[in-house]
Amino acid sequence: MVILNLSIYMNDERAGGKARGIAQLQNALEVIDKDRPHPFKPGRDGHSKLYVVVDDDELLFPKTEAGFARLRAEAPAYHWEEQKSGEPKPLEIPHALFNDAIDCARAAAADYWPRSLEKTLDERIIEQMPPESRAVIASGRPPSGGWTPETQLKVQYDYAAAQHKLRRGGPTYFDENGQRIDQGPTGWFGRPPRYGYGT
Repeated sequence: MVILNLSIYMNDERAGGKARGIAQLQNALEVIDKDRPHPFKPGRDGHSKLYVVVDDDELLFPKTEAGFARLRAEAPAYHWEEQKSGEPKPLEIPHALFNDAIDCARAAAADYWPRSLEKTLDERIIEQMPPESRAVIASGRPPSGGWTPETQLKVQYDYAAAQHKLRRGGPTYFDENGQRIDQGPTGWFGRPPRYGYGT
């Protein structure tokens, strides 16, 4: 078994689809759960979500499809197209030579792997919270010192502040001097409107 490491991340929209699937492969190859033992390599921690399983006889020296010889040869050679000296920087696209097996893996990742779901409102709110409050909510357990009125109030305040921050995603208003006027989801936060604007 070999774990491929494509140290490439690319948003495929920038390259007109020529880098489709690279982000999905990169995500699948990222090492996760670093606090847990590796399922196949004793003494190592963490694992990826994608493994290439090969024949035992071809683990060290792949020669045929049973050892994924082509894929394992292409992976370390996979790189971005290099620009020629003096030319304007082109869009970052993969070099189009010796990449057939990787391109098939990219296409499969882009077309057939499950799509990630959009985060729920609650998940987005928790993501905006400070790390210490986020950890308390994510664990589902009381903080190490137990629930005191102060810690409970802090977590509730951080949740409400993050919720407010997410709801402010509407239009930004400016006065005639170019100064930003903050408007909340329901009004002007109790301040009188500036220069007659607002309700």
